[in-house]
Amino acid sequence: MKIADILVQQGHLNEADLLRARAHHQQNGTPLLHTLIQMELVSPEQLIKSLSECYSIPVFDLRDLRAASQDALDLLPVALLQKLNVFPIKIEDGKLHLIFGSYPIDLPTLDMIKSRAGLKIQPYLAKGSDIRDAIERFIVQDKTKDALDKLLQEATVEVSLKTRSGQASPFDNRMIENAHSPVVRLVDLVVQTAVRSRASDIHFEPRETTLAIRYRIDGRLTVAKRIPPHLAASIVARLKIMSDLDISERRRPQDGRIRIGVDGKDVNLRVSTVPTVYGEKVVLRLLNHELAGIKDIRSLGFNEKDLHEFQDALDLKQGIVLITGPTGSGKTTTIYTALNQMSEKELNITTIEDPVEHCIDGLNQIQVNHKTGLTFASILRSTLRQDPDVIFVGEIRDSETADVAFKSALTGHLVFSTLHTNGCLATLARLRDMGLEPFLMASALRLVVAQRLLRLNCRSCRVPYAPNERALERMERLLSRKLTGTFYRSPGCHQCSDMGFKGRTAVYETLKISDKVRSLIAQEAPAAVILEQARQEGFSTLVEQAAAKAEAGLTTLEEIYEVLDMGLKISARAAAATVVGS
Repeated sequence: MKIADILVQQGHLNEADLLRARAHHQQNGTPLLHTLIQMELVSPEQLIKSLSECYSIPVFDLRDLRAASQDALDLLPVALLQKLNVFPIKIEDGKLHLIFGSYPIDLPTLDMIKSRAGLKIQPYLAKGSDIRDAIERFIVQDKTKDALDKLLQEATVEVSLKTRSGQASPFDNRMIENAHSPVVRLVDLVVQTAVRSRASDIHFEPRETTLAIRYRIDGRLTVAKRIPPHLAASIVARLKIMSDLDISERRRPQDGRIRIGVDGKDVNLRVSTVPTVYGEKVVLRLLNHELAGIKDIRSLGFNEKDLHEFQDALDLKQGIVLITGPTGSGKTTTIYTALNQMSEKELNITTIEDPVEHCIDGLNQIQVNHKTGLTFASILRSTLRQDPDVIFVGEIRDSETADVAFKSALTGHLVFSTLHTNGCLATLARLRDMGLEPFLMASALRLVVAQRLLRLNCRSCRVPYAPNERALERMERLLSRKLTGTFYRSPGCHQCSDMGFKGRTAVYETLKISDKVRSLIAQEAPAAVILEQARQEGFSTLVEQAAAKAEAGLTTLEEIYEVLDMGLKISARAAAATVVGS
């Protein structure tokens, strides 16, 4: 309570917000300081500063740490460090210098650590997220690399010995089903490492002289490991066993699913195999909620105007809302976030998906199966007899599905769906190409959203920079204004694995179908005329929204050109040479 009062005195928190937080704290039993952070009433930095002043405990910036004492790291087990959210940096003058990321520091925890370490404690404070990054960077990653190399050697020996002696083939059950087999443990560790690295996909790619394992992180593929080619068959067989696929079928593509536990959490993986020249390629899509999925709508990346329009659309009783963009632009995350929020209402919500990626409590989710005649259109017709309030059609791929979806939106149903188009106005043209009547489009459409995903600058190593002159001039011509603000780029550090980016955010353009826009659609007005009317009502394009994020220092102009496919390629070397002060 004392810390909360100090936050008020320092102007970081007002009395009304403090009362709300205290009510939430008393109702849910969550510690007050944690409640303040969860409700985003104060930032972790503000809280740490107040704690430091109150208890005279210094603040330690872990982002600047380049090395930690191995003696200190060996004192306490990794599991305990992760549980308590603490990180040891050195032993000096008979004291363990220990950084705490959980607040407040309670005496029982301090006494327990003293007893385990056998040393007095010199405490420091840091953000909890920085503590977790340090544990991952200095302990977990090193141990994982060593374990992976060791398992690779063991698997190589096992497969080589058995196949050379003729005792077993690469598909021997003892190698691909026994939990203690090096091949099994190797596959498990590859998946676990991918989850911990925030990967969205794992690629097992057979090549002439190696099996390349690549992770897709923040939309970019990076090689994680190269495996000797004689292990490829056993690894692919193990993945097929895990996903209940036919290990004897290697000439046709197969699809399956895997569910495993990683760090106490369930992770769902979608599995796809295809035959290639050098063997079968396997791709695992990670579908766990933490990576892909269920977020708060405010965290998606909408600006305030578009956020209000999107939230208003969720309260409609009928009409159709379209989320558009190319594959990998984050449409699924936006849709699932909206459905998750709507599932809290007393509504009958049905989804028609191919495939069902996330199972959400409160939704009736149906899997498309073309072999049995369960297409989007046929399921949609049957669903209309199930008294639905909200229907999500995974994708409008043909004129039949489009016709049924739009007519459903006129009969008392709120319909969500996706389209693969490049923008809101391109969506209107695509619907006309599908044969939809203009009056039907105008009557049913309520909102069109187009989106992309931009990589975020790593906040640990970002520095001011001068954007490439050609990129800057061209962007200013497109926007018809001068760009302002301080631009940042990240040269790369340990926290972003030297990639320069960490995490992604969505950028949106949102076309609300107002009465005037609806009238223009019904009249088959040209796209330029509709755009002019939309601009008068506050519409802003993807380029404009993305440029605003660059001006805020969240990403780079070069990233915008690449993601929006604007035909201007700037090399990383050229961008790096323009860092301010370099």
